[in-house]
Amino acid sequence: ARFLLAKLNPSATYNSDTVPAPGGDIIFTDDVSFQVFLDHLQRLAVQ
Repeated sequence: ARFLLAKLNPSATYNSDTVPAPGGDIIFTDDVSFQVFLDHLQRLAVQ
């Protein structure tokens, strides 16, 4: 589910006002956002 969310719309969260495009859906998971995940990876790579 994380991969699917990242590919569809990584900025769509429970707190955002994002409206899906006609014929589209927003898929939510309980996981952290893709951007938070990438930020964490960048910090680890720099260490």
